Amino acid sequence: MKRFATVVALALLGLPALGAELRIGISSDNPPWSFVPERLPALLGGATSLPPVTPAQFKGLSGLDVDVAKALAQRLGMTPRFVSASWINIEKELLENKFDVILSSWTPSRKTPASVAASDPYYSWGLVIAVHGADAKVRTYRDLATARLVGYYADPAVEQTLRSLGATQSKSFDSEGALFKALLDGTLDALVHDSTYVRWRVNDDPTIRVVGEPLNRLGYHVGVRREDKDLFVRVNAALKELAASPEMAEIKKKAEAFGK
Repeated sequence: MKRFATVVALALLGLPALGAELRIGISSDNPPWSFVPERLPALLGGATSLPPVTPAQFKGLSGLDVDVAKALAQRLGMTPRFVSASWINIEKELLENKFDVILSSWTPSRKTPASVAASDPYYSWGLVIAVHGADAKVRTYRDLATARLVGYYADPAVEQTLRSLGATQSKSFDSEGALFKALLDGTLDALVHDSTYVRWRVNDDPTIRVVGEPLNRLGYHVGVRREDKDLFVRVNAALKELAASPEMAEIKKKAEAFGK
């Protein structure tokens, strides 16, 4: 009877009923956030021409965002359904109604459409410098200006940041695996990348070192169409509850334990 009353109340408010699907836009081949475990060695090795993830493989996605999405859906009383999304076009695909929310290491930018609303952050990150081994050429952000070559994942915002720091000798990479491979083989003096990924890799390879503290403080957010006001309110409330829970602490611990 209580469940029936809740369903009726949700319907009157225009909210999804308990057990309704929550379609979650998420990209694959994106460790440590969302990836197919069997493809991880190739991704870490810098492979850029892997065959597409199959539907069967997609059902086995693992990672930080996968665990957060499942926990979020549970708190919303909904059933999660992951929808494969292009990380580059994920905002556009949300507005095309291909899914209900973005949950894929997403940080809103100045280019984010006004019709996409960002939740409170569920995880903090910032750009950090990584170097290989005992290399002392780059010790601070100031040293990027004199580095032989600095690598970064193809992102206009990161490129702009490097320019503001005086790093005129830089090179972009289309995959994080290729970016770190270039650091390890000596092609790069340093790289600047997302602290979540860098520290995850450091756990597996202690020859990679983080230099200094994050340059900035950003967050991963859940993206919701601004018109879906009720869903947005519920998502934010559920994320606040999740953030304070032991479950989130376990999710973070699991995500950071790579290589240990």
